[in-house]
Amino acid sequence: MMHLHKLGFGGCLADDMGLGKTLQTLTLLQHIYKSPASRKAATLIVVPTSLLHNWRREAKRFTTLSMIEYNSSIVVPPNHPGKFFGRFQLIFTTYGMMRNNIDLLSSYKFEYIVLDESQNIKNSESLTFRSALQLESKYRLVPVSYTHLRAHETGRNLVCRLLLEKKKKK
Repeated sequence: MMHLHKLGFGGCLADDMGLGKTLQTLTLLQHIYKSPASRKAATLIVVPTSLLHNWRREAKRFTTLSMIEYNSSIVVPPNHPGKFFGRFQLIFTTYGMMRNNIDLLSSYKFEYIVLDESQNIKNSESLTFRSALQLESKYRLVPVSYTHLRAHETGRNLVCRLLLEKKKKK
């Protein structure tokens, strides 16, 4: 993953469930943010609601990065999202929050966008998929179950589109 980062690419991290995609992703982010290079924008990590607690717990346990959960109780200045997001390295949110707040989230350019369990986006016509394409970042990383990629051609196509397509104009 670091090799892809150095070459300016995002990537798809696919393996069987339980083999450490979350930890590998967090390790990459820890390394990137702790390098002495210039200040980097925040990373947006979008996860299913059921995995939000796990991601936050793992990040606290294995990194020293600053983080916040972006949820409905968080107020971000609509004209200056960078003032809020720029205070953190990791921003955790759910697919529902991403969909409901896409105008705000798409107005900030993140360092990475991590779309965990993106196989849950089953339809390229869905609001969730279209919202994910609106997000801007230097890099995209899509950790996904290899079992899903192997079994579902539609899932493979959606993951490729999430990695390769640029922001759509409104």
